[in-house]
Amino acid sequence: MAARTKICQTGTGATARVFRASNVMYTADNADVLGVREAEAANLKAPLYDTAELMRTGELVRINIRCSATGGRKINYRIFCAGDKIDDTLSYYRATGRTLNGRTVVGAGLDRRQVIK
Repeated sequence: MAARTKICQTGTGATARVFRASNVMYTADNADVLGVREAEAANLKAPLYDTAELMRTGELVRINIRCSATGGRKINYRIFCAGDKIDDTLSYYRATGRTLNGRTVVGAGLDRRQVIK
């Protein structure tokens, strides 16, 4: 059975912050848009940050993505993006024809519990 999480990072080089995130939500396809990518080899041994801590400092922002499901229902996915990539992420997922985890995206917005500083 494949791992459900992987080590991701936001930022690069000395400013990189490493954290654990979902294996299927963060791919090479959306890495540039989200600002969240798989951790570089040099950062794999770096200490892991808590995502709540990164959200408090503004380095991570939680985005709510609404997708269609069977029977007309909707599924909400909450994904992280870098604090400076909010507009890019929302524009990307609000564009027609986007999918997330194999489901068609019908809307995107800031998570209602997200506080922007």
